[in-house]
Order: sequence, then structure tokens, then C-alpha cells
Amino acid sequence: MVGYGQSGGFEFPLHLTRVITTSRETAASTPQQRAIQLYPDLAKSDSALNREFLRRVKAYQQDNTDFFKNPEWPTVLAKESKVQWMAAARQTK
Repeated sequence: MVGYGQSGGFEFPLHLTRVITTSRETAASTPQQRAIQLYPDLAKSDSALNREFLRRVKAYQQDNTDFFKNPEWPTVLAKESKVQWMAAARQTK
């Protein structure tokens, strides 16, 4: 079982948090911070976007661990999550 930790307002698997966490001086330029800036709901614990993001993290951990080799993975995954979440929201209307 993978542990999760808070980082920048949303949860990352602990082993990935250690990889992407940087000093406060450079935090604004990290992919993690860009993802939050682009999609503020990502930082809201238990928001629909946050839940979709975490669901996708777990899926990639199981099916495509190479995905996390891309240093921009938080931003890429945030965009994928937003697109999926919006599509699901349209289907329920």
C-alpha cells in the first residue's frame, strides 16, 4: 500500500512527494504549483477534481509507472483530470 502525504494542497503518493518537493523559493516554478495555479480546485481537499486526480495517480501507478518520469506529470495529470471531470459533468446534465 502506498502512503499519501499533503503537498501543495493535494495529496501525492509519499515517494513521489519527496521527488517533487522543492524549497519555498523555487516552489512557484514547480509543475505541482503550476497545476494548482491552472486548476485551483485541485488544491481543495476532496473536491471532484482532486478526487479524479488521485484516482488517476493510482491508475498510473498500477498501469504506467513511466508516466511519472516526466517532470511535468502533475500539470499533465491535472489537465487530464479536468478534461475527464468536465466530460463526466456534461454527461450527468
